[in-house]
Amino acid sequence: MSKIINHDAQSTIDLLAVKTFVSSATNKRLSNIVNVSRIIITNKTASVATVSLYIRLDASPNTEYYLIKNLDIPAEVAWVWDEEFNFNNATHALKIQQHTDTDLSIIIK
Repeated sequence: MSKIINHDAQSTIDLLAVKTFVSSATNKRLSNIVNVSRIIITNKTASVATVSLYIRLDASPNTEYYLIKNLDIPAEVAWVWDEEFNFNNATHALKIQQHTDTDLSIIIK
């Protein structure tokens, strides 16, 4: 799995939205478990970007599990999460909240 997202607004977006199933060549049983091995967030602007990255339980929007919270990424710098994790994509979504109005490029592997 590889996903590339460009985001340029101060808002929260789904990086991996809740789905009913995930099918791939290595996931023939239609398991809802998503494995993420790396996330790269690149700040493409000349000012500091502040972001939070978290997993949210869809049935309870107030239930959030933060991977990072209020991380400042310097101008024109890439930040890398290089620790594999997984979650149930049928019940949870991976989200990013952008606290500043900066231009980001996000790669999920």
